[in-house]
Amino acid sequence: MAQRVLKRADWTIVVHRNERADDDAAVKSYIEDAWRRKRDSVAVVITQIDKVNELKDKRTEFKVDEEEDLQYLSEQEKHINSEMTKIKKQLKTTPRKSEFLITLNEQRDLYAIHEKHIDIKRLEILIARRSRQLEHEFRTFHSALTKGTYAGGAHELPVFCVTSTEYMKHLEPYSPLEPPGVSVQRSGIPALRHFLLNLPHKSGRSLALKRHCDIRVRALLSSMALSCSGFRPMLRRELLRKVVTNAVESMLMCCGRVIKEFCSDNILEVKDRFEIRESIWIEKAEALCDKWAKYNPAGHLAFVRNEGHWKTSACGTANWNNSLIQIMRDDMEPVLNHLCDHGLPHLRSEFLLTFDDILEDMQTQIRQCLRNTVQQQVKSATYLRFFDTLEKQKGSITASMDSLVEPLQRSTRLLISKCMSNNETAPFTANMQSLYLECEQSQATKGKGKRMTKHAVRCETFKMGVCDRRKGPYTEVKTCFLNKFGSVFTKWETRLRTEIYPIIEQIEHDFNQVFPEREESSLSKESQAVIGAAVRKAQAVLDGPIRESLAKAGIPMESTMPNMVQN
Repeated sequence: MAQRVLKRADWTIVVHRNERADDDAAVKSYIEDAWRRKRDSVAVVITQIDKVNELKDKRTEFKVDEEEDLQYLSEQEKHINSEMTKIKKQLKTTPRKSEFLITLNEQRDLYAIHEKHIDIKRLEILIARRSRQLEHEFRTFHSALTKGTYAGGAHELPVFCVTSTEYMKHLEPYSPLEPPGVSVQRSGIPALRHFLLNLPHKSGRSLALKRHCDIRVRALLSSMALSCSGFRPMLRRELLRKVVTNAVESMLMCCGRVIKEFCSDNILEVKDRFEIRESIWIEKAEALCDKWAKYNPAGHLAFVRNEGHWKTSACGTANWNNSLIQIMRDDMEPVLNHLCDHGLPHLRSEFLLTFDDILEDMQTQIRQCLRNTVQQQVKSATYLRFFDTLEKQKGSITASMDSLVEPLQRSTRLLISKCMSNNETAPFTANMQSLYLECEQSQATKGKGKRMTKHAVRCETFKMGVCDRRKGPYTEVKTCFLNKFGSVFTKWETRLRTEIYPIIEQIEHDFNQVFPEREESSLSKESQAVIGAAVRKAQAVLDGPIRESLAKAGIPMESTMPNMVQN
């Protein structure tokens, strides 16, 4: 269940309490898994940051101003303790009903408040230092994991150190003598809330909504508006219709050509890389198997029983699966990442450039046909409206390609993460599990032939299983990636036809609306009037309530839509 949720999630937030957060290997493991699934879509939240009192911790130094503040706070604390001692002595000797007793009690309360604020300020300094330590630790790990790709930039690992307990105290009335332990800002919750509320923007949801309202809805209204004004039949209509029809057919045909070129340039490259690097991987895997075969029999068996991840006093700590998959990562991740980060965006660009070239050529041919014979028609608002709508259809194609390629990239990233990991659901792990079971059941060989101990048979079985070119883990990963990516890409092609083809065919429909074969009848004009009223109403809603609501959410729309329908 958790794995399914993580696959669908746009962001992963790793949460751990402050105590030993930087020493817990599980936290870094979660960060690594999340990064491999979604690259920069991971954040870290450290809770209970107020549980810190390590003045002598030298892993992270205090800043100069913090040291000065701590020294000043210590001096103030000594002064307050001295004054409080004097007040306590005076309270013992002062008559109960005297005015001086009231004054002494007020002074004691003021010193108590001051003492409490000293504790708050000291705690905030300790929290600031601890937060810097945790941020440095996790961001250094993240930078090493990403090979510096996201270090110090907009995609730097977000780390938040928070204390919800102290933040909640600010939401309720409290006594000046018992204020919350830290300020609202130092609790870290406001910064975390701001980050969480901005996640829809970071995950591209706001951009998708903007594209839908600004491009797709406008293109739909423009197409509807074209059918709402009557005009005379267009001269040379058949010639123009042929130009538009040829352009539409060319756009539909180019989809298959662009996809074929992508497969030959990118997918074939991945397949060839798997084939070329197999011998190198086997050579390195054999060296590791020989190294592990030198373990004593009991230690080797313990590792086999624990699927390669174990620790013994004689053999030390090791994770066989991780060591083997890391060789594959070093060899294959660069080309797989190139497929996801460059190949798929290039596929999008090729589609858009090809479509744009075809439409530009179509517009040029239409202008040439109309240049000398129908000067008045060329200048008409209706004719110009067709080209304006054509631009909106281009925008719809761009928006659709973006909405198609982005999920394909996410699916590919998830597939790369799954195939290049050694978690429980990975194909590499599944293959190795059966091999470990086979090794554990190995028996010594006897008889006239070559005699081998259980340990020798176990080591030989393990090495042969790992390096098996037909059924080994390397082949399992290669087959899994190529088959599943092929399945994902086939589904994507189907979705491409479902979303892009109607937009392309809409261009021909728009042409028929602008350049009809005959004059409209009175009934069609009545229908046009009804459609025109609906379009004007939709335009008002789009440029009114929808625009205002999106603006409040920080999603500005483009300039208002011109009135496309004649009253």
